[in-house]
Amino acid sequence: QQAVEEEEGVPVETVQLWEEVAFGLEKNQTVVWQKAVESLESARHHHLNPNTTTTPSTTTPTKPLDAPTFIHKYMIQIISILLEQNPMKIGNMERECVEKSVRIGLQIVIDDLVLLEREEEQE
Repeated sequence: QQAVEEEEGVPVETVQLWEEVAFGLEKNQTVVWQKAVESLESARHHHLNPNTTTTPSTTTPTKPLDAPTFIHKYMIQIISILLEQNPMKIGNMERECVEKSVRIGLQIVIDDLVLLEREEEQE
């Protein structure tokens, strides 16, 4: 059996989650509520860690998704789909997923801005 997580690497399950979400977005322009939140949370967790390497998934022979690629390619699409839902037609769990996804997205933007500011200070 494959190791769940390599040394400071992205777990295979996380890469598979990103691939599953990406597939749904590319094929159907849909995303599962909870998977939207989980994929953004895990992407944020691995996004700015320079020691993080992506463990190849067993499901795709091509280069696996990494956190920055997932964020830059899919984050806005995920959040847009969730925000397009009619608030009167969704339940509390769905509303929480929308709120969490927006918060995580904003935190990713803040993280990027802080990193950019640090890089500019070092120049």
